[in-house]
Parts: sequence; structure tokens; C-alpha cells
Amino acid sequence: MIKLEKDDIRNAEEVRYAAIDELIQLRKNHDKIVFVDSDLSEPSGSIRFKKEYPSHFINVGIMEAHMVGFAAGLCIGGYQPFVHSFAPFASRRSFDQSVIAGAYSRNAITLMATDPGLCAQYNGGTHTTLEDIGMFRSLSGTLVLDIADTTQVRWAMKFRVENPQDLAYIRYPRRPLRKIYASGSTFKLGQFPIVHEGKDITIFASGIMTSLALDAAETLKGEGIGVQVVDCFSISDPDVDTIVKEVESKRPLLALDNHNVRGGLATAIADVLVTHCPAKLHRMGAEKFGQVGTLKELLGVYGLDADHIVKKVKSLI
Repeated sequence: MIKLEKDDIRNAEEVRYAAIDELIQLRKNHDKIVFVDSDLSEPSGSIRFKKEYPSHFINVGIMEAHMVGFAAGLCIGGYQPFVHSFAPFASRRSFDQSVIAGAYSRNAITLMATDPGLCAQYNGGTHTTLEDIGMFRSLSGTLVLDIADTTQVRWAMKFRVENPQDLAYIRYPRRPLRKIYASGSTFKLGQFPIVHEGKDITIFASGIMTSLALDAAETLKGEGIGVQVVDCFSISDPDVDTIVKEVESKRPLLALDNHNVRGGLATAIADVLVTHCPAKLHRMGAEKFGQVGTLKELLGVYGLDADHIVKKVKSLI
């Protein structure tokens, strides 16, 4: 059951710590959970897990491809591996192992990919992952989640522990996000929550873009423009019914991506439209490689901050 957070809570709990702390709690009743990190236990927060369960924490070093193959072996041995690296290394660097040792072999590896897209900030273009959703969406049976807040990441960890099936790719920023959902909310794959109601335009968003869509919607509400915001967190499992309903509303449709405009959420929505209800979909996303900057600066440069979303909405209605 989903409940929206009533208060405007920002910059509270860091998403990385919410994920790790949830796994620590889950480990109490699930002794097969193993955390595997790639020399990033401080940045990921997994050092907390190591302190609680040192025998079930493994640091493989800067060997991400090996890390995924190693996790496959843990699966074969009856364990549940949660595997962390920064998004470019959890996706691009180890993709062959994810395909063969993970998806093809149907091993229930959970990849925890932090700071995806523009969240790489000062790590620059080499660490800016703008293609990862497209990569993992293409793998049969693979779960792809783009996390919008700490409540959702806690649910995702619990869901994976209770449903250890096939490969999963879960992307989220390390730093705090606006809290969208009340603590304890639960989600269902293929059911996209509507986090803001409006009658003039529909915005499909996921991950950090959900918060930005809400910021834009609140600004536009003050100007008499109603924005429907749909959180499309389970990108691998689109909510066909909700998407079709939004098309039938005859509102303009806009998709936001912390990703390249090709292959990400917009493409996932477009796939549904082509099959079920052809309609025009407007897109906002990255169209060039990454660069160095703060998240605020980068969102502005790539035209993805709330101000640019407001301008885009006004041009569509």
C-alpha cells in the first residue's frame, strides 16, 4: 500500500544508507544474504553491513567484472548476493558477466548501481552513466528499478530478498532525495503510483526525475496549470493500464530521463504506446556524454532541472 509523504522532507536520510540499513535488518532473518563490494564500502555505505556481518561481506577490490562472476558462484552455492559499484562499473564494465553469468544463467544477482546518470557530478563524463537502463532493459527476465526516494529503496531491498529471481539492476543516487512516500509504503511491479494529480499534462518520471517533476508541478500549480506526475519506478515492468489511461485522457505526454533520450524511460513508455495506443510522446533527457559539475549545474546544462521542465510544460499546453 502506498501513502504519499505529507511533509516536504528534503536532505534527510541518504539513499545509500537507507539501502544498507534495510539489508542489515533483513539479514537478521535471512542468513544467506551476502554483500559484495568493489573497494567502495565507504561511498556505498556497505561498511555498516561489514561491521554487523563481517563473515558475509566480501570486498573483491577494483574488479567489477570478476565481482559479478563471483556473485553468480554465490547464487549457485545457495546465497543471495547484493553487489555494489558505481553505475558505470555495475553496468558498462561488467556487462558481459551480467549477461552470461547473470541473466542468461538466471542467477539472482542484485546489482546496486549508485550515482547513475548526472548524479556522477564531479566524477565527470567517464563516470556518467546515460545508457544503463537501455542495456539492462534489453536482457530477458531482468528487473530494472529506478529509485525515487528512501522509502522506495528500502522496499526494493526487501522485495529482492523475498523474491530472489533472475538478475536485478537497481539504480539510485547515494545522497538524500526528497521524501515522496511515507515510511512503510509498499509497491507492486507494473503499477506506477500517481504522485501528483493534474488535468492539463501528464509527466512520466523515475528516479531523481520524479522529485524534479514534483517541483515543477508545484510551481505550475501556482500558475493554474495542473500536472499529473506518474512515478515509473519499475521500468522493466511498465504499467500498461496506467499508460493507456493517461493517453485516453487526451493530455499531452512528457517523459523525463536521467539517461540518454534513447533507451531509457521514454523508450519504455514509447514501446507501450506503439503496441497499445499510439500517441505522441515528448521527451526530455540527455543527448550528449557527461561532464564535470554539481548535480544542480548539470541538470541546468542538460535542460533537466525544474525550471526547464516548467518551460517545456508551458510549451506543450
